[in-house]
Amino acid sequence: RNQLQVVDMKTLQDPPASLVMEGNVNDYSYVVKNIIDKRKKKNKIEYQVVWKGFPAKKDHTWEPRADLLKFPDSKEKVEKYEKEKGGG
Repeated sequence: RNQLQVVDMKTLQDPPASLVMEGNVNDYSYVVKNIIDKRKKKNKIEYQVVWKGFPAKKDHTWEPRADLLKFPDSKEKVEKYEKEKGGG
């Protein structure tokens, strides 16, 4: 089963366009571009993530807060979302 991996954007370059097009999900990691929504599911907080290089709505995914907080770049995106939306 393929799973998305949150990575620190400062240490990762975009995957080559040909890799995205041909795409083996295990050949590269995903980078959080933005967080656009928040929900509580099974008593856990999840954020709706827009992935860098994947702007289509069908590619947005819900990711657990705990996973996003593991890496400085995605943690920064969570904090920015919370600050702008007034959540906590």
